[in-house]
Amino acid sequence: MKESTAMNTCWLGIAAITAILLAPATAAAQQKYPIITNVEASETTYTQQLAIEVGDRPNHQVRIYEIRRRHDSTPMSFRDVKVKESWSRGTSDYADTNGQTVGYTVYNLENGDHVFTRYTGTVQSVNRPDGTREYVYHGVTTFVGGTGGFRNIRGHMRDITKGASKAGKALSNESSGEGEYWFEE
Repeated sequence: MKESTAMNTCWLGIAAITAILLAPATAAAQQKYPIITNVEASETTYTQQLAIEVGDRPNHQVRIYEIRRRHDSTPMSFRDVKVKESWSRGTSDYADTNGQTVGYTVYNLENGDHVFTRYTGTVQSVNRPDGTREYVYHGVTTFVGGTGGFRNIRGHMRDITKGASKAGKALSNESSGEGEYWFEE
């Protein structure tokens, strides 16, 4: 009996090790698609924003915002379906115009489907003597789902946004990013 139990334990161990070794091969077999985006400042509009002073020290603000981007000059697509526009809605927490921002983007596709993402990153800025604020955002966008054939989309994109504002009004905002996406089974 002891020999049979030892043999069964051995076979179970071999089966477990085989399953562990094959799991990455299955994940690696997923088709991955490159994604690149580049949206010019002329295609970007801040549609709404509200900034509130926190009150714990000067120039510490929390803000909510909404950004609309058209994807005309450099088309972006998922599985050859072009993106018409994207809407980003997020929050920022800035001390002296530097800090964190997090939010969500919805990509509206030409076929009526949507791709949903979540982003997070940091903003570093420089305040110029004329009152202009120049900033750079570095972050990561994570694809979390969608509608129709895009409901199982997953992936990520590294983002950079460069812009300028004056007296709370956006003067420019251009965004670029690259990464990859795939579809879960």
